[in-house]
Amino acid sequence: MESKKINYKEYDKLIAECKIISIQKNKDYGSKGMLIRLNDKIGRLNNLLWDNVQPLVNDEKIEDTIKDMINYLIYMALHERGTLEDGN
Repeated sequence: MESKKINYKEYDKLIAECKIISIQKNKDYGSKGMLIRLNDKIGRLNNLLWDNVQPLVNDEKIEDTIKDMINYLIYMALHERGTLEDGN
């Protein structure tokens, strides 16, 4: 397998997209239950990739699920640092 270099311009763009999603969704859901939600996303990704399950939402993309997972992992890292703020 050929080793590929990370395109950090696209990496930065993806992180910025994840931040926008986080801001939008965090208003609605908050960041509680991070591990449970991450597990839900892993299950959804597994269904979409390997089990060929049709998405519940017609325009649901695999990348959307991946971005949600990235956000939950960032929330967990912030929690571990003690810098995750309570939204209540």
